[in-house]
Amino acid sequence: MEEYKDDVITCPTSPEEWTPIGEVFRDRWNVSHAMEALGSKHVVIRKPAKSSSLYYNYNGFFSVVLMAPVNEDCKFLWVDISGYESMSDA
Repeated sequence: MEEYKDDVITCPTSPEEWTPIGEVFRDRWNVSHAMEALGSKHVVIRKPAKSSSLYYNYNGFFSVVLMAPVNEDCKFLWVDISGYESMSDA
């Protein structure tokens, strides 16, 4: 899976790559100076073995936190699925 990460999800790394994204956010969404939209969500999981209450969140179920910025077309630029415990999804 690691060998495909650059083909599946690519995050801009230079001003030349970010500029068109910012222009679309400004023109389409009427949001100046934006380069991405960020969201997060608790994803329900089964309790991992020997995890005690590590993945038990404040909503009363086991979860991991998925956080992902998206571009102007709501496509993922990057994904992080490493949060746990009572981390807020904000």
